[in-house]
Amino acid sequence: MRLSGLRDNIATHISLLKGYCIAGRSDEAIKHFKEMINLGMSLDGKSYAVIVNEYCKLVRPDEAVALLREMRVGGIIPSLGSFNAVLRRFIKRKMPQWGCSPNFISYSEVIIGLLGADGRMQDVDMILNGHGLDTALYSSLIQAYCINGDARKAVCLFKEMIREKLLIRKECFEILVKELHLKGLVHEVKNLFDQMRNSCPACNLETYESVLNMCLVSPSM
Repeated sequence: MRLSGLRDNIATHISLLKGYCIAGRSDEAIKHFKEMINLGMSLDGKSYAVIVNEYCKLVRPDEAVALLREMRVGGIIPSLGSFNAVLRRFIKRKMPQWGCSPNFISYSEVIIGLLGADGRMQDVDMILNGHGLDTALYSSLIQAYCINGDARKAVCLFKEMIREKLLIRKECFEILVKELHLKGLVHEVKNLFDQMRNSCPACNLETYESVLNMCLVSPSM
């Protein structure tokens, strides 16, 4: 490229970094990244993200965190994906190394935090180590799926809550009803309410029935 008069840029070097990582040549990727810094190149968040993720894959989260701090000093905003990678690695490796085993609350706090960040469900891929979901986390996930327009997954989780006989919050039911009504799935709303009535006797059904009736009489909810 240089012999042909073409100048390399950040995009060129990011491709090289990714290529090294895909080929399993992590040391060369990290070395090349450091050379980019030494050459005074103006690095962006994507450049750092490649190496942050690679450090996490190599189970070197301390170095990944050091890069996040370096980005902050340089005025570069890390991507949510970079933070997620570090969080996952700390939960899976660092906490046990420090003699602290992650429990359900550890995972739920991270998941709810991610949902609150921007609702990107593809980033909510934590392994729950066999711990079941509680009412708060079920509700948060259902509401997040509705916000993302994924009614199918929201309904699946709602049915799980019914099977587990968990207390279903009114705001959770209301958001799901609105999403189903928006998609023209009123029949699904009726089915869910019937299942609640048969399986969740402790629920105040009158409260949920008022939400359901509002859905049936209002074209726009």
